[in-house]
Amino acid sequence: MRKHIYTLILSCFLGGIQAQTYTLTVNNGYGSGTYAVGDTVHIWAKEFPANAVYDKWTGDIANLAMPAEWHTTLVMPASNVIVTANFKTFTPFTIAFDSIQGQVIKKPVYSYFPANYYGVIYFFHGTGGHASNWINSLEYRQMINQAVADSFAFIVTEADEATTGIDANGDGKLRWSTYPLDSVTNVDMANIKIITDTFINRGYMNRNTKRFSIGMSNGGAYSASCSYLFGFNAGISYCAQGLVPVFAASTVPFQFCMAKYDANDNVGPVGNANALSNANQLTSRNICSRYYLHDKSPVYPERFMRIAGVTLAKSQGVLNDLVSNGMVDANNNLILLPDTIVSRYLATPSLFPGFNALNLLQRSEIPSQIKATYADHQFYSDYNTLSLAFLKDPCDSSLHLPNAIQKVEQESKLSVFPNPVFSLLNIDISTADFTAEIYNSIGVLLLSVKDANSIDVSSFSSGIYIVRIQEAEKTSTVRFFKQ
Repeated sequence: MRKHIYTLILSCFLGGIQAQTYTLTVNNGYGSGTYAVGDTVHIWAKEFPANAVYDKWTGDIANLAMPAEWHTTLVMPASNVIVTANFKTFTPFTIAFDSIQGQVIKKPVYSYFPANYYGVIYFFHGTGGHASNWINSLEYRQMINQAVADSFAFIVTEADEATTGIDANGDGKLRWSTYPLDSVTNVDMANIKIITDTFINRGYMNRNTKRFSIGMSNGGAYSASCSYLFGFNAGISYCAQGLVPVFAASTVPFQFCMAKYDANDNVGPVGNANALSNANQLTSRNICSRYYLHDKSPVYPERFMRIAGVTLAKSQGVLNDLVSNGMVDANNNLILLPDTIVSRYLATPSLFPGFNALNLLQRSEIPSQIKATYADHQFYSDYNTLSLAFLKDPCDSSLHLPNAIQKVEQESKLSVFPNPVFSLLNIDISTADFTAEIYNSIGVLLLSVKDANSIDVSSFSSGIYIVRIQEAEKTSTVRFFKQ
């Protein structure tokens, strides 16, 4: 009997500890509330003033996962927490627009060169995009503003196919040509060289100016190819793995910012794993590289106030639409693919009064905000500070998130042998139910087989290939070299 009483008392005591809560106060931001010890909580800096960017969190920041970023998380400690978001102002600047003759046609070019700048960043748009995306779209423009506030100059142009509207290589897309890796036969590479020479001749930069690249999606893959070809100081890709041969040869420090739930056909879980493999390829040769995996976050009531002219009431109205249409869970995490949400809105606009209360320009920004919170295929500003810090010091060992890297490594483990292989490639895998696909180095599917532990690759040309294994809901990839 005494034992049972002791157990009951102990259970009540432990239960009391587990239920203990503390207060989180977020000044100049969002996420304040009462939370249990051990809860993971998202916090956000409030929307930035027109002439300011996020600077840093101050206060009880010891538990913040990324105190350098405007959006971060913390694990609630057994104490009250007070944090404050701080902003830094910058002098309003005017972006110059030029029409510069490229190899074939004139190219639209946006640029800004402040006095005593650190280096020049080339920004590259994604498939179907234009140079103006970087200037006018919210998530992109936050990066532009932060780069200027951090003393960078920048140049933005666009793919030749984007300018002409002609799919020159017949791949069904209007985008950058990531190969061949030369500035003669590749018109996009030729244009970058010509535009650079133009600004050098105008006296805005010289041959020794530090140069960097940041690109989204196809622009991210182009960032890798371009930074390698021209020997930039560092490069960054958002939501793109890049070409395997580039990272097998490049000596340019490179960072990958991937999206955990990327639904793009050319990326997805395989692309995320391949990006990590490319990052590891660089680090194995002592070239500094970083890999970030952007995760989901709740849609907080003020999220859409980041869009110019959207009031708190209108932002709350958009969230109410998501809630009333069953598109978020109890914690306001999106449970539907962003493209599905857009499709449902287009099919029945009357069910979305909050969306309809916005003007056309404001509505056009909603999908990017939804995709950013879902961690889908979208440029996101959540790692702006870390990205710019990487450009200035790629080998700073504090600029990484080991938990994200470890998770992708766990998901991408797979053994093939021999490697290099001449004829018969063997697959070492624990399950008997799987599909194996082999892709070449630029992502073209060459072969797909079911439940085959040995694959004849004797007819393949010499080079690097990728094996993708699909087993139930798990996807793994590994590279091999065909002799």
